[in-house]
Amino acid sequence: MGETTRRDRGPAWKNPWVLAWYGVVLAILVANGVMITLAVRTNPGLVKKDYYESGQRYGETLAAEREARALGWSLDLALPAQPRAGAPASVHLLARDGSGLPLQASRAHLYAYRPADARADFDLPLTQTAAGRYRAELRFPLPGVWDLVGELEQGGRIVRVARRIEVLAGGG
Repeated sequence: MGETTRRDRGPAWKNPWVLAWYGVVLAILVANGVMITLAVRTNPGLVKKDYYESGQRYGETLAAEREARALGWSLDLALPAQPRAGAPASVHLLARDGSGLPLQASRAHLYAYRPADARADFDLPLTQTAAGRYRAELRFPLPGVWDLVGELEQGGRIVRVARRIEVLAGGG
């Protein structure tokens, strides 16, 4: 009888088919990482009450935001460490220009969006407490995840800052 010869194929992980599968899995993981990063770092894009009017002005809004970024404007949104539903919470917005000096705004506003229930969304104006410092007192009606967007406008230029927070149950 004839002798069968066995070919040495080497380790399985060096096979081109196995390497291709590793490549596909790696590409999927990288794509998911990019999507997660974009979702966390960009505007939440939740629905406003005047969504149609906002959509009509979208080009103007983007141009105003680009101009504000080019000027180096920055916002910092400060909140309590663990806000509770029903309890008073103080939100502070610190605005600086490109030189780090306080930024005076013609309008400062805070939008609170609840991704799980748009009926709980609310917004309120921020009052100026000092040069470049704005404040609002609020009560979150429900516990859970909230997206806060602070918006500041000066001379037709708009700058925004967004933060996602977790509001705990109870508190008042």
